[in-house]
Amino acid sequence: MSRMIHLSRYLLFLITLLIYPLSSLKAQDTENLVIIDPGELYSDYSFSTLQKDSLIFKIGAVQFEKILLACHENQWPEGISNLDKRNNARSQFTQYNINLVATIDDKSIVEIKPEDNRNMPSNMQSNAPFYFVIGSAGLGYPFEMGNPANDEEYSALEDEFPQASIVDPGLLLINHEFTKDEIEDISDQLGADGFDFILENCREETLPIGINSLDKRLAASEDIKSYNAFLVAETGDISILEINPEDNIHMPESMQSENTFYLIIQSEGIEVME
Repeated sequence: MSRMIHLSRYLLFLITLLIYPLSSLKAQDTENLVIIDPGELYSDYSFSTLQKDSLIFKIGAVQFEKILLACHENQWPEGISNLDKRNNARSQFTQYNINLVATIDDKSIVEIKPEDNRNMPSNMQSNAPFYFVIGSAGLGYPFEMGNPANDEEYSALEDEFPQASIVDPGLLLINHEFTKDEIEDISDQLGADGFDFILENCREETLPIGINSLDKRLAASEDIKSYNAFLVAETGDISILEINPEDNIHMPESMQSENTFYLIIQSEGIEVME
């Protein structure tokens, strides 16, 4: 999961912010991914101009064109070529052997190669590679030591980061400018693309409306302590907390977000739960 980066590449991050591996995913485990929720599939996804440019930068124009041509349901095998057929085949989707190509926002692109999927029913096979654009929450791992279709599957977006609570909101570091050493340290822990994702989602303008200015944070100081957070990285005396929407529906509406965001804070301002 360690990927060293250099400060000279920092500006390139701004181009690739939309492209990152699953945020809590170990890079060496991507080959074990399976589809756990085919309901997250996009049957006819249209890429925005920014997504297109970012993908071409990340994986190249040739690969992107292949995806563009073969990511729609009319290019998929007959057995999954419409919604009714996919619903009937839901239990078999976990058996696809897939390759993670890239992610965009909260979506992933996976490749299904013919030679890797001779195990599938004939009407779910293809003579040529095809692609799925799928919500990243629809990907996961089969339960270890079990069958790929085991009911005890867990999401690829969930990792065993320790829970933490904020005890001193006054120690939050809003719009923190990361040093070269901090960038390299965090990238060692989460991967360079993981750092990109944090960088995109830790700025004041990305925070919920109830805490997106100093005055609002001061007014909400006590409420901030109620966030359910996960400690995803540490560097020096700085901690990075992940705030997930589903874990914080108890918060005031103005302090909730539809998307995951990150808070940078001096480590003495948090308490890690055992």
